[in-house]
Amino acid sequence: MTRWPNLLPPLLPLAIAACGPAATHGNLAAAPATDSVPRPAAPPVDAPPRPPAASDPGEGKASAAAAVEVVRLYYRALAARDYATAYAQWRDEGRASGKSQAAFAAGFAHTRSTRVTPGAPVDPEGAAGSSYVSVPVTVEAELDDGTVQHFAGAYLMRRVNDVPGATPEELRWHIQSASLHRTR
Repeated sequence: MTRWPNLLPPLLPLAIAACGPAATHGNLAAAPATDSVPRPAAPPVDAPPRPPAASDPGEGKASAAAAVEVVRLYYRALAARDYATAYAQWRDEGRASGKSQAAFAAGFAHTRSTRVTPGAPVDPEGAAGSSYVSVPVTVEAELDDGTVQHFAGAYLMRRVNDVPGATPEELRWHIQSASLHRTR
């Protein structure tokens, strides 16, 4: 088992930094198919995180494909500027992102659009009652000033194994950590 959780502290800033156009790795909001769709108004950033709807394709499913669907859900929520839902995709009610919900939302303030392409996920690996899946992604992000950035990396997804007493929330895939780097 790769020791992904130990990589969280040094790699998280690369994934969710919100320091402006030069360091916008965390400013990766999903884009609609075209850039001609207007951005909806942002919801309040102080709203409590909302869990995904019961129809969430990743809820309670142990497959690697279900983990990929949570990554897609994350980017759909960002595209809709539904930061509460996006934040809730991170483990520990969003706290695994390393930011407050308000700081998380602010990190996407200058992102106009992105395109995310998930690759083939690594098969789930188990450790200490949990399963982990690495979901590789490539991302193209456009900032409000027209700057286009390209990123590659992976999301490490985690869920509790199917054991008696596990809650539906624990059985759902969450983002454990992210490792994205700028490629050009």
